[in-house]
Amino acid sequence: DIIIIDKSLSATNGDIIVAILNGEFLIKELSYINGKPILIPHNSSYSTIHIDKNMEFQVWGVVVHSIRSFK
Repeated sequence: DIIIIDKSLSATNGDIIVAILNGEFLIKELSYINGKPILIPHNSSYSTIHIDKNMEFQVWGVVVHSIRSFK
């Protein structure tokens, strides 16, 4: 897939984001539970990630478009 990211946008609940978590890039849906961020995968092979204060977490950008090739 090819994604287009807008780094000028502030991520809000439900956005698909590119995040840096403990030095690794991830693409997940951002959500909140009791005001704390969680990262929700759209692939059932992966688990939801609950962000805590001991994790190095940064929203790198908001995904605004995705292009998928089927070949």
